[in-house]
Amino acid sequence: MAVKPAVKVDILELYKGFLGIVEVFMKDGPSVEWSGTRRSLEVRLAQRPELRARLDRILDMLDHSVADGCDAHAAEERVIGQQRQLGQEVLGQWAQEANAQAQ
Repeated sequence: MAVKPAVKVDILELYKGFLGIVEVFMKDGPSVEWSGTRRSLEVRLAQRPELRARLDRILDMLDHSVADGCDAHAAEERVIGQQRQLGQEVLGQWAQEANAQAQ
């Protein structure tokens, strides 16, 4: 039985990818185009405490992955799972806000 060599996770690359995903979900759409200004991510997350807490949990998971010495495959599985959960939560929040605006 062959043993796969451990691959060190480049946490900086994972973090950059994670921030890219967050940025896509946090776009303001028309308000950015109309005003020409953009609120900081910190301000926007302050308005969505559930999302901020979720992002904190994902960052904690990344820290634990490094501390646990995860190989690239295990880290990838963890990140993909977290991305799926984040997507579901963001879309759920969007649906609630869209429904509230429609009423």
